[in-house]
Amino acid sequence: MSIVQRKWKTKDGVHTAYVVRYSLTERDKRGKHKRAIKTFRTKKEAREFEASVRVDVAKGVHVPASRSITVADAALDWLNGVRANGRERTTIDVYEQQLRLHIVPRIGHVRLAELSSPAVERFRDGLVNDLSKPMARRVLGSLKMLLKDAVRRGHVAFNAAAASRVETDARQKRKLAAGRDFPTIPEVGRIIAAAPDDKARALLMVAAFAGLRSSELRGLRWQDVNLEKLTITVEQRADRHRVLGAPKTASGHRTIPIGPILVNTLRLLKLSTTGELVFGTQKGTPKHHNHLQFRYWHAAQIKAFGSVKYSGLHTLRHFAASWMLHRREDGGLGLSLKETQTRLGHTTLAMTADTYGHLLPTEDDSDKLAAAERHLFAV
Repeated sequence: MSIVQRKWKTKDGVHTAYVVRYSLTERDKRGKHKRAIKTFRTKKEAREFEASVRVDVAKGVHVPASRSITVADAALDWLNGVRANGRERTTIDVYEQQLRLHIVPRIGHVRLAELSSPAVERFRDGLVNDLSKPMARRVLGSLKMLLKDAVRRGHVAFNAAAASRVETDARQKRKLAAGRDFPTIPEVGRIIAAAPDDKARALLMVAAFAGLRSSELRGLRWQDVNLEKLTITVEQRADRHRVLGAPKTASGHRTIPIGPILVNTLRLLKLSTTGELVFGTQKGTPKHHNHLQFRYWHAAQIKAFGSVKYSGLHTLRHFAASWMLHRREDGGLGLSLKETQTRLGHTTLAMTADTYGHLLPTEDDSDKLAAAERHLFAV
């Protein structure tokens, strides 16, 4: 391995470049090691490349830039692997959209061997400038997974995006508030009373008092509703394409206690329902999310308030978390964060605490503070 300085003259003057020449582990037809070269503008860049390629060649993971595949090629390999691993169609659709709209147009032509950490940072900066931070974070995450897969396949020696981050400004993150981001306890009562039919009423009650996601509501089976033990067990979900499957995480599998009023509502619904799905179509298939959103959730609000105050059905899940954490004397269940995490099916306690921790009731410490002040200033 060597670094050779090259000089040449043009009408613009004298130019200098530094060429790194090195041998690969592969051999040609004559049994000799194949050779590769790479040119740099400065000697410092050439030395840095020489140091890194020496290690990569020794490990047998170096791929010359001339034979390296592009980011777009690596993306196809990654997607094929995701499909082979049986990921949900909805998840694959999201990956394909991020690749088509954000990754391939920006860096799809770049060869993996030439994709450096500074290049990834420029890509990250472009995402942050053009997209919301949450979306930029998701797209960058997809690039990281793509490059991690390329490293595993031997297409590139290291993941150039591993250290890249899209930071969150905690000061700009608005905390959820009742009456603005999700309905209050009296509002939920009015919305449920205004439900267009028995199925809609039962669905809104399950969403509000058990905290099920839309996908879990659409995949809920009667065999998972125990009307004698007063529980609902989440064992499957329906994705946006109405394909039934298991919950995405182990925490998604859970059993949730329900109250007698909800049990009676479900018992009456069961008398008029056919098929194994609690909230399925007449043909026994899962309903579309939009059906639940507009025909049930929005319709009930319009009847109760005259307009739609809370857009997404997910706001009822926020209500459920708040209701679980509220003190019993305030009309809630008085559960701990850990118990709430379990019922909501969150993967970590940190997720529950970050989203709903501020909703925990606080004690009135005025008497304690007054006593402490008297003790402090006692003469």
